[in-house]
Amino acid sequence: MTGEEKEFETIERDERYINPLQEKFSIQLISPVSWETIPNTRIDLEEWEHVTCMKTVALRSQETVSGLKGYIAAGTCVLQGEEVTCRGRILILDVIEVVPEPGQPLTKNKFKVLYEKEQKGPVTALCHCHGYLVSAIGQKIFLWALKDNDLTGMAFIDTQLYIHQMISIKNFILAADVMKSISLLRYQEESKTLSLVSRDAKPLEVYSIEFIVDNNQLGFLVSDRDKNLFVYMYLPEGREFRGHAAAQDAVQGNGHSSKRHPV
Repeated sequence: MTGEEKEFETIERDERYINPLQEKFSIQLISPVSWETIPNTRIDLEEWEHVTCMKTVALRSQETVSGLKGYIAAGTCVLQGEEVTCRGRILILDVIEVVPEPGQPLTKNKFKVLYEKEQKGPVTALCHCHGYLVSAIGQKIFLWALKDNDLTGMAFIDTQLYIHQMISIKNFILAADVMKSISLLRYQEESKTLSLVSRDAKPLEVYSIEFIVDNNQLGFLVSDRDKNLFVYMYLPEGREFRGHAAAQDAVQGNGHSSKRHPV
């Protein structure tokens, strides 16, 4: 298998040959009451396909009064070696209620696959914003609208290396890069554009991110590989930060605190 071309060859082996084992992944619905697996709700993935991200997302829908409906979104990547182009899929699942089977009350819920399609790169992070699905695919972040069980691209933006986590609040999206710290994005409904608001100028190996709301101030909590916690505060009026994320207070893994500013 090289590049886009895939060719499978059957090799004859001796009957005593022990074939190597290969992991195969699946998505399974589990009862939140008894923590039992719900029968007939397992979705098996393809060979070499891994789930890289999964979230419950609120997407626009005409089925509810609020105009939003909860779905399960999963992103995958197919790893077939360094010589094969890495691809992935986006799956959107709806948990529906059906008539349970006799004697099996857990079977009242099932998965309904609304959307599953291969993407041009690995799907590494997912979230929702303003009723739209946001996905990190390769080095781009895409914003999608779900309509008639299909995803329509609304906006996209180029990123840096590898976005492995995204969270959103209102029309802001916070993205964590595995080597290049954090970026703050904003979706503008009027112009259907996804733009960069602010970015940390210094490299940081981010492990996880979260929002912090302090009265009328919005902050970002970041942890890194060295067991440090950083708190960023965005100051849109601060000229000295040149549009980068504002000053950050850090609590280091050794218990000491420090402060650094973008250059």
